[in-house]
Amino acid sequence: KPLPKWGKSTSPLVDPERQTVIVSAGESGGPSLIAYETETGTEAWRSGGKGASYSSPRLISLHGVPQIVSVNQYDVTGHDPATGQEWWTFPWPGVNPKVGQPIELPGSRVLVTASYGAGSFLLQVGHEAGAWSVEPVWQTLRLKTKFSSVTVRDGHAYGLDEGRLTCVNLADGSR
Repeated sequence: KPLPKWGKSTSPLVDPERQTVIVSAGESGGPSLIAYETETGTEAWRSGGKGASYSSPRLISLHGVPQIVSVNQYDVTGHDPATGQEWWTFPWPGVNPKVGQPIELPGSRVLVTASYGAGSFLLQVGHEAGAWSVEPVWQTLRLKTKFSSVTVRDGHAYGLDEGRLTCVNLADGSR
């Protein structure tokens, strides 16, 4: 299978509890994530089939449950770290690459940002009676990160909006 158009810019995620290393995989049609056992290099699991992005997977806790959050080529997903099973999916179409890292926020929320007109979403992840869900709280084009991620402090996200330093209010996405 050919390499992605611009190579890879992601970092592997090491999960010491499960002794695996999780990597963002290939382009369209390929898996989004692949996990390998750290001791043997044997594939432990693979997940997704819509292709990866240029964002590194992150191990975060939502509703007190550790999970891998991955910004992929056409969506954002939450996965069981032990099996790779996809617990929730937020569709995020667009043909341009998404590079910013998903940011964990209080209240089981996740901030995702991207450039090329994709903008930002604040996602609310739900977990009730064993079922996962995800809904957008807001969307804005006022924060479009290209090759960087945001920093969060005191209810605000700071980042580069197409190269210009900007700040958005996490309550409503306003600049």
